[in-house]
Formats: sequence, C-alpha cells, structure tokens
Amino acid sequence: MTLEARYELAKYTTKSGDAELDISLIHRSNQLGALGSEEFVEQISDSLPAPNIVKAVKLTDLITIASTNFQINYTELQSASREKKIVDVRSILSLAAKKTQGINLTELAQFFNRDSSSLYRSIARATKSPELYKKAEWLLEIASLKTLEND
Repeated sequence: MTLEARYELAKYTTKSGDAELDISLIHRSNQLGALGSEEFVEQISDSLPAPNIVKAVKLTDLITIASTNFQINYTELQSASREKKIVDVRSILSLAAKKTQGINLTELAQFFNRDSSSLYRSIARATKSPELYKKAEWLLEIASLKTLEND
C-alpha cells in the first residue's frame, strides 16, 4: 500500500488530527493484522471517497468572498463581537481554512485576534451545524473557482 493510500485510510479511521501519527497507527495496526490482510486494507482505501481538500486557495480570497457575500466587513470579523452573524462567519471561515492546504490556522487566528483554541471550537461548531458546514463548502467552491480563474 502506498504512503498516500495509508494517509487516506488514516484520515477516515483515526481522530488524532496528526497525519504522521495516523499513518503510523494504520501501519502498526496493519502489521499486527488488526485491519486484516494487505489486500483488505487496499480494498477499503480504494472504496473511500476522495478527500475534501482544496489546494492553493489564499486566505485573503476566503476572507474577501466571505465578507462580501455575508455582508460583514474585516473590522467586524476582527472584533470581539459575539453577535451570532459574526460568530457564524468566523466559524465558516475557520472550517474552510482547515480544509484548505496552505492556510495555517495560526495565521487565521492572528487575523481574527483570537487564539488557536478558539478556532478549533469554531471549527467544531461549524462541523456540527449542517447549515454552517454547507456554507463553508460553498465558500471553498467559490474560492477554488476564483483560484482557477487566476491561473
């Protein structure tokens, strides 16, 4: 099984959030026979859906699209406001940033004037809410299209 296949399997079978740890857990489990034969592991990894990771989307693009479409300005996003509309957009942006390669959550936390733990709670909130999750997916799709247009 390739390293990429192990990574994909790790994303669907473990919850640590650390890809290298997840891969080592899968590898170790496979060595111990916990996942079955190598063929079985490959069959499972082949049947998994493609990961939902967007490449090369810029943080500034995500923020600009979100602020324009959700009618919230940069200052409101960076404020200490707990207004539901603003908190929702922060959650949407946090989840979208997490699913995007190249966007560091620390960078987003600095933009929002928050700590990383706040963003993780925000991501959990958006993940649990079907409405916020769909909006984050939409935001990623629009940002991806913009990225493709600029290439």
